[in-house]
Amino acid sequence: MTPDDARHGSPAGYQAHRAHDEDPCDACRLARYRARKTQHLERLAGAQFLYSGTAVSQLLDPWLAMGISITALTTAAGIDTHRGSRILDGSPMRRRTYQALAAVTEDDLHPTSKVYSHLTVRRVYSLTAAGHTITSMPINLRGQWRYRDRMNIGEVRAVRDFYRAHQHQPGPSNNTRSRALNAGHRPPAAWDDPDTLAWPLGWTEPIVTAPQQDVDEVAVQRVLSGDWRCATSAADRREVIARWRAQGMSLRSLEKRTGWNTNRYTNTEVA
Repeated sequence: MTPDDARHGSPAGYQAHRAHDEDPCDACRLARYRARKTQHLERLAGAQFLYSGTAVSQLLDPWLAMGISITALTTAAGIDTHRGSRILDGSPMRRRTYQALAAVTEDDLHPTSKVYSHLTVRRVYSLTAAGHTITSMPINLRGQWRYRDRMNIGEVRAVRDFYRAHQHQPGPSNNTRSRALNAGHRPPAAWDDPDTLAWPLGWTEPIVTAPQQDVDEVAVQRVLSGDWRCATSAADRREVIARWRAQGMSLRSLEKRTGWNTNRYTNTEVA
């Protein structure tokens, strides 16, 4: 450890000296003494230096519930990403790490990090129900955002900003408005936007089943048990989709198994 080392004159410098079996220099020794004295005074004042796994979960759960990965959070907090798995294992956390994670805001998240897409899709279709065309929105007209469970935060932010700016303004296309309303989409005034990046756990609203059709519980159970070719009605498929989502499974995986177009039983595409 040399005087031009960035750690010189700090507690880290003291530890570097010890790691190399050196006697710490006066500057590093003094820095360590002051750091320990400050820590001792803080402990006497009741400061918390270690946070339980429960406290860490309470801090992280709202982010994770939106589909944000622990890697995205640790990156935003400036923490080494290889520590992410240890953060989620329920171990106690040091104060510095906890405070770094607690300071993370939406703006700190990288644009390529992903969140659940359901709220963004709802915003897009809600604007079409007010007459705004998808081509006027900051989203790819031919993109896969209609079907994917997660989207890049950069796209989500752009759609949310567009929604904020246009939710109280009628759009120019009566054709788009009519098609969206006929498909069951609600205009901005008919629902409450939470203004977040995503809904917790993705889609939070129940799937509406057709009242004139009864659900065949046997058929539903057969499909959920792996009989992907079992004959099912539209009501049966809506029920299967609702239970599949409740288990945290993606609609894409259900489509691969059954060959269904799940979009027919949830959202109807509007151009």
